[in-house]
Amino acid sequence: MNNQQFNCPFCNHEKSCEVKMDRARNTARIQCRVCLEDFQTTTNVLSEPIDVYNDWVDACESAN
Repeated sequence: MNNQQFNCPFCNHEKSCEVKMDRARNTARIQCRVCLEDFQTTTNVLSEPIDVYNDWVDACESAN
């Protein structure tokens, strides 16, 4: 399992967000271990953790 860590778009802590891919359900969840913000999205066979992170950042920007 590839444990990539990302910077949080909410609290800006470095490498505090980890993506959990659920290939069986075609979903993924990313959560910050510092501020506990999280995001869930649907995935496909080609999805990678960086794609989940980018979807989260895009969702944050579109909400603002």
